[in-house]
Amino acid sequence: MLHRSWYLGLALAVLGQVTTAAETVPASGPNAVASAAPSAATASGVAPSAATSVLPVSTPAVIASPSDVSQVRIIQSRATTPTVAIYLDIRSETGKAVAHIKAEQLQADIGPYPAVPKSFQEFTQTGEGIATVFLVDVSKSLKPDQFAQIRSALLQWTEKMGDKDRAAIVSFGESVKTVQDFTADKAKLKAKISELALIDVHTRLNEGLIRALDLGRRADADLPRRRVIVTLTDGIDDAAGASTREDTLARIKEEPVPIYAIGFAAPSVSARDIDQGFKLLGSYSHASGGTFSAAGGKPLEQIYAELNTAIHEASLLMVECATCPGDGRAYPLRVRLQADQRVLTASSEVRLTRSIALPIAPASSPASSPQTGDVPLAAALETASGVRLWGLLAGGACFAVIVGYMLLRRKKPGPVLPPAPASEPLQVRTIQGIGDLSAADVANPRSGQPIQLCVVSGAQPGRVWRAVVGAKTVIGRAVSCDVVIDDDSEISATNSALSTEGGLLFVDDLGSTNGTAINGSPIKSRRRINDGDLILVGRTELRLTVLKEM
Repeated sequence: MLHRSWYLGLALAVLGQVTTAAETVPASGPNAVASAAPSAATASGVAPSAATSVLPVSTPAVIASPSDVSQVRIIQSRATTPTVAIYLDIRSETGKAVAHIKAEQLQADIGPYPAVPKSFQEFTQTGEGIATVFLVDVSKSLKPDQFAQIRSALLQWTEKMGDKDRAAIVSFGESVKTVQDFTADKAKLKAKISELALIDVHTRLNEGLIRALDLGRRADADLPRRRVIVTLTDGIDDAAGASTREDTLARIKEEPVPIYAIGFAAPSVSARDIDQGFKLLGSYSHASGGTFSAAGGKPLEQIYAELNTAIHEASLLMVECATCPGDGRAYPLRVRLQADQRVLTASSEVRLTRSIALPIAPASSPASSPQTGDVPLAAALETASGVRLWGLLAGGACFAVIVGYMLLRRKKPGPVLPPAPASEPLQVRTIQGIGDLSAADVANPRSGQPIQLCVVSGAQPGRVWRAVVGAKTVIGRAVSCDVVIDDDSEISATNSALSTEGGLLFVDDLGSTNGTAINGSPIKSRRRINDGDLILVGRTELRLTVLKEM
């Protein structure tokens, strides 16, 4: 929507997800880290913040030689310890992709743990697919002819999808809708794209991004390991009562999915609002590992096509970290590239997880790459790069721990009681504050979301609560709490609260001394939680499993 002539020729070339450092070092010092920053953008009109990564969409994709390396960015990282997959974007000063890097030119470390590079490939040579979320603005700030260009661009993108690619469509306006879940069916995707229309006045950008991020962190067996979000909007969220910038950035920090944002503003939007909107989009792209670019006067089909090319120009570095704990927490990730006598450094974070279980593929399904997830169990267990499936069999795993715990400590008091005789009514502790459920209540549960909380780490691993979460449920040390954890002195009397709204689960910190964290990320406000998430209160980490019934 950027039609004002003084925005034409907008040049945006600022720093990417991480500062790429470069300086001349002695050949004998490969571990040296340089610190010279790339040149800042010079542009008339609107420019995003100085930390925004900007895709050089005006530069044709041309492969440069390793000696031309100027920038290294970590796009995304996914761990199934001890194996960690790191997707890198390596470019020259002019924005050209750089190829023919060798594994021995790279070094990596994860927090205090060394990581050994095992392989390095251009992404197009890996045979992997990409799971793409098309996040589509359906507000009337766009004109019909402009929206038609977007539909055309998405149709072209869909047509280029490979056999292992998947795509989903999320629309956002006055509401957020998952128009199409992940699929490889091009005909289905094209039909849904063709049905998209400008129907809303206001824009729930942050809620749209949060929905897309939730899709991007899904652990479905048939989804590729690499995920991207592609959106075009003006960056303005004007819906009353919608999610905030802080909510979106917090969700990005939990588990980043690269956001590739295109800034496009209507002539009626003020220069000040455009500036703020583009800076917001830039901050999201920067934090997530993606890129931001302003559309300017270029045809939208061309912008989307060049963005698609740039996404596929990534590289994949596979490393092995034998000492990494796989505890579900985020650790600093650093990659160093030796280019001639220069050392370039990229930094990010990676959440270290280990696969709990993988699904057994149908007998008729052929064995395939573990990167797509369509893997027989035997093959899946032999590979260290399978898809992380938090929570898929969390209930079964916790049950096994409980049985072992009871067998070892039958004569000692413990948090889990042996099953009641068949003649007694079944009782399940709820965290809704309504007491124990009788057998009749279990058969006809009260309204709410059935869940299971299992202690992953803490004083009593394997301890379980099965519950129906209602309007407000409190976790803490006080006996008045709905979930009483009395063996952890770092938990506050009333530490956290779970609740449901619109079929979704949320958690709040109740001003506790040591806070509440989701998947290792401390929360400052109400946060949505999902099946398989880790909730840390005090020193006790709980695995959430969403149940279909009690």
